[in-house]
Amino acid sequence: MLGEQSIQSRGLLVHHGFPVKAYPLADDFKRIYGNTHEALREVSACIESNQEITYSDDGKPFLYSISVSWGYLQHGGPVRQVDFYGFYYDRAFEECNPEWRPYTLKDRVLQPEGLKGCETGLLVLGAEAFLRRIGINKGYGLLEYLNQ
Repeated sequence: MLGEQSIQSRGLLVHHGFPVKAYPLADDFKRIYGNTHEALREVSACIESNQEITYSDDGKPFLYSISVSWGYLQHGGPVRQVDFYGFYYDRAFEECNPEWRPYTLKDRVLQPEGLKGCETGLLVLGAEAFLRRIGINKGYGLLEYLNQ
């Protein structure tokens, strides 16, 4: 399986009604996505073609999301996967921990079995939780946190 190494880059997409902090992964990255811009376009395309990933199960819109783009080769061709984590709050951003809803998309198709992602995504989520807490302690708002 490819994409199990370090993070290739990071981007912030802001044109979907909520910001998406996107992390493309590295190992054999060029064979799966080509470049960072293509990986970010893939995240955008997943959102545009699967509007149900923009809100929680109970209809709450996401305040922000984190995505992890990775992939693998199967039968000689690349399979692109995006693990998408939407975050929403029942109070102000700085007052509580978020609730989250994960989605997995494979070649832009929402997978019915739910999240089936790579472990590096869990590392990203842990690091992001740490950054969010540090940012809140420094008085950062949402976009300041996401731009860290």
